[in-house]
Amino acid sequence: PSSVAEGLLNEALSGSTNSDFFLFLTANSGRYAFADSFKNRLVSHVVSEYTREELESVVRLKVNEWEEPSAAKILVKFHFELIHKLNSTSIKLLPTTREILQTIEELRYKNC
Repeated sequence: PSSVAEGLLNEALSGSTNSDFFLFLTANSGRYAFADSFKNRLVSHVVSEYTREELESVVRLKVNEWEEPSAAKILVKFHFELIHKLNSTSIKLLPTTREILQTIEELRYKNC
C-alpha cells in the first residue's frame, strides 16, 4: 500500500537508513492511488505496455522448448485481441504480460 512505500521514503529522506540511494518501483496499474504527499516527493515514469513485436520476442523465448514456430504469434495475437475486446466493455482489468507467461508455463506442463 501507499503508506508502506511512503514510510520507506520518509526513512530514506530523514537519513535514518544506511543507504544514500533508494529506488522505488511499482507495477501499480492504477488499482491503488498513491497519497498526494507521496506522489509530490517522487519523480514518476510510466512505462508503456509492450508492443506486439516486443511481446512476441518475450513469448518466443519462453515457448521455444515445446511448441511449433507459430505458437508465439498465436498467443500474442490472442492476448491483443482479448485486450481490444475488453477495452470496448466496462471491464477495466486487462490481461498482463504476467498472465500470458503463466499461461505458457501451464501449457508447458500439460505438454510434458
